[in-house]
Amino acid sequence: EFGGINGLLFDAPTRGLNSAFYWLISGISSYFVGTRFLDSESVGGRHRRAVQGLKLVSAINLGQWIYALIYQFSTGYDKGNSPDPLINYSDGGAYAGPMLLFMYCGLADS
Repeated sequence: EFGGINGLLFDAPTRGLNSAFYWLISGISSYFVGTRFLDSESVGGRHRRAVQGLKLVSAINLGQWIYALIYQFSTGYDKGNSPDPLINYSDGGAYAGPMLLFMYCGLADS
């Protein structure tokens, strides 16, 4: 995520902002999935929570891979083929797509 998306597509100030969002989303989602889902006995017993957790993590990671593939093939960006100039957070629509992908990576990382 950090080298292939953040380092490849964004300029330095935007990489810093993205990193802050990445870790914020990773921490918040870890807390909520852990306390509200995996540790919640209302979901069921340990076996049921484990299976449901595996399904949730698998769905999140599959979604991340699909989003990354769609983004890469629709833009053509790859190592050695980055946008010129690099994307800045003030670029609006050009920033939104790859930023959301990077945030989704933070969610999947948790």
